[in-house]
Amino acid sequence: MQKMNKRELVDEMNSRLLCRRYLVANFIDFLLELMSEKLVAGDKIVLAGFGRFEVRQRQPKRVMHPARANILYIPAGKFVKFLPSEKILLYLNKEDE
Repeated sequence: MQKMNKRELVDEMNSRLLCRRYLVANFIDFLLELMSEKLVAGDKIVLAGFGRFEVRQRQPKRVMHPARANILYIPAGKFVKFLPSEKILLYLNKEDE
């Protein structure tokens, strides 16, 4: 399993779209900035055929440190959850077979 960073994504899109590299990089920057703004505003982002991103609230909780046996308090916070589309899930499960 490999990971793809932003530079590799720009290179891959550049080779497939046959356009200037800086235009692809600017597009990706703009897309990520726009998605970040919408998520901070509390909006959901739905990309048909890919999935959706939404902000969820994590409740505060108490946990016990396993080595020290003392109680730690984890504060409430927000996080971004990605829910893949059925199409993506089918592709993922098809590879396992």
